[in-house]
Amino acid sequence: MLYLAASFLALAGGHAMRIPWSAYQLLDKTLLSETPFQSLLLLHGQPPLLNLLLSSLLAASSTLGISPETLGYVFFLAAGAALVVSIWELTRLVTGSLSLAWTGAAILLIDPGFRHFQHSFFYTFLSAVLLALLLLCSARYLERGRTRDLAAATACLVALPLLRTLFPALWALLFLALLLALRSWRAGDVRLPTALAVAATLAVLLSLWPLKNQVVFGEFIYSSWSGYNLARRTPDGGRELQQFLTRRQIPPGTFDRIARIEERFGDDAILAIAAPIRSDGGVNWNHALFLETRASMQSAGVEWRLRNPVAFGGLALEHYWMWSRATWAHPYFGAWFAPGLSGIDHGIDRILTATFFADLRPAIEGLLPPGELDGFALLRERKVPFTLFGLLLFPGTVIAAATLLLRRRPRWSTAESVVALSLFCILWTLALPCLVDGIEGNRMRYTTGGLLTVVGLYVVSQLGPRLFARFLGAQEGEQEGAQEGGQDAQGAT
Repeated sequence: MLYLAASFLALAGGHAMRIPWSAYQLLDKTLLSETPFQSLLLLHGQPPLLNLLLSSLLAASSTLGISPETLGYVFFLAAGAALVVSIWELTRLVTGSLSLAWTGAAILLIDPGFRHFQHSFFYTFLSAVLLALLLLCSARYLERGRTRDLAAATACLVALPLLRTLFPALWALLFLALLLALRSWRAGDVRLPTALAVAATLAVLLSLWPLKNQVVFGEFIYSSWSGYNLARRTPDGGRELQQFLTRRQIPPGTFDRIARIEERFGDDAILAIAAPIRSDGGVNWNHALFLETRASMQSAGVEWRLRNPVAFGGLALEHYWMWSRATWAHPYFGAWFAPGLSGIDHGIDRILTATFFADLRPAIEGLLPPGELDGFALLRERKVPFTLFGLLLFPGTVIAAATLLLRRRPRWSTAESVVALSLFCILWTLALPCLVDGIEGNRMRYTTGGLLTVVGLYVVSQLGPRLFARFLGAQEGEQEGAQEGGQDAQGAT
């Protein structure tokens, strides 16, 4: 009922499903509608799951006569229900409290980012859902050791790397290893052959997409954007790619690559990699130029980081402040994603921006010599805020949770194991944007927002009663002292 009420208020407040066709991650609408198989075959900029889902919606829309936005809304509405239920269940499991479980669900629904991302056909919301389902399946496996729960968790570990590059195959394999190690540590019923078989199955499934790229393009990769992401905000920055993005200039070697691909696979959907401009007028971010420049840009980005560790550290710190902004703020302009909306979202936005995401940068700059931070953490000539969340609340929550886990290490329950897995996911989605390309880190952070809520409420459940007991003890001590003082005064009289 809570979720249905929140969904109704979102619609009443002006939210509606939109498909951002101009998004770089989406293939051309015309190609997805007319030649979906060939277009997905020639997709290299992104893993396939988001565009595969979109092409399925377009096909269903054509068959049923229902707009793809309506079908997308129904799908995301069901996904949102799965997210809320998963966070509720995870919070109940790690805290043992129904009231805190309802609190976790309420925090999830109050967040303006929930309504924004739920009504945008993009991978941000879907990855948050898959991650919550992964942790829930993992929790059930840790508690019961059932094969079907492990299989469900493995399915999520396959889906997430196929949805977005924030969760690569390495992350999936590390998560599985940690999950099996925790179950073996707690119950001792995980045998090495079983663990190796599950890991091998996961590795094979995760290899299918890059194997397709090896066959089609001659490169065993998940995404051809790895070079762009590593070179971005470095001195080199990928000159050939920048000339393409700004002037549509294409080096001759790229045409040779396109010709070879066309010769092997035909020209039915060659526009997916050959057209510099999409049908909506935007730049084609699945152009073959990304394949042509990937290796050199990737090498240049890694080399710059190794040769300039101080500058790299400063860049990573800048990315952290970008990561710790409110998830619903525009990564480049800082304003609300959908400024035309009014009502409850803007009220919540103002309250949260003035509290949890208050900008402490002016106060910090006032304590330093004038001009010390003028050139630091700038984005399009705007100063990136140093939020209270990034400065105190997030690190405080992580440190408190890690301390509790260390103190309970010999006798971890399912709750502690789930918190450890959640911290692994949270810190991964912090480290990767900070070390690579973190300008849109706050959008990436939404994926693990629900898990951070679970971890935060776990800390509250563990430390809250102790602090409350200490507070009551102090109050009782003061009252006893006052009573004794009164009795002494009477005796003296």
